Amino acid sequence: MSPAKTICMSECKDLGSLLDADFGMVTLVSGNTRLVVHKAVLEARSPVFAAMLQDMLEDGSDQLSIPDVEGPVLQRLVGYMYTLRLSQLQGLGPQLLAVADRYGVVGLRALCEQLLDVENEDD
Repeated sequence: MSPAKTICMSECKDLGSLLDADFGMVTLVSGNTRLVVHKAVLEARSPVFAAMLQDMLEDGSDQLSIPDVEGPVLQRLVGYMYTLRLSQLQGLGPQLLAVADRYGVVGLRALCEQLLDVENEDD
């Protein structure tokens, strides 16, 4: 079994159904990109986001600024956190790998590394 499959299997199940739910929400803001996401997903998938949300709770805010991540990369990160799926990198590989590492999303990091290795082999 590949390392990426092992990580995917060891993480919680797909949370894609939460995308339509309407509770425990927070807005992630990166430039012009605004994503309304479930706090529970961020907390479950990323220890860094969990700590940030704890600080945010103390401030009483419902917005979390993510200035160090471009909008498309943030969208892919959040998409992965909900579905545990990443089909292709679409040119965002290095940025997505760095963000996955920075926010402690180990499954995404492993997938990015695997996909980047495959892309490098094709060159």
